[in-house]
Amino acid sequence: MRIPIVLPDGWSADEANSNGTVIYASDGQGTVTVSEKMRGFSLGTTPVRRRGGFDGRKWKVALYEAAVEALQASLVE
Repeated sequence: MRIPIVLPDGWSADEANSNGTVIYASDGQGTVTVSEKMRGFSLGTTPVRRRGGFDGRKWKVALYEAAVEALQASLVE
């Protein structure tokens, strides 16, 4: 699976049916679902229901970076 960023060590990504791309944190600590169609993401393996505000050049990179940052922040809490 090709995504536009390099994931943290031990993390992986997998295309999930019509929901989008699921990014898995190491050791099953958590997931985030990224939808390029909706240009948004949601924590967990749930469909993205809200359109994100990612537009312009390199919006895919910004989208995936924001999704990874959100998942990392949720793991710290």
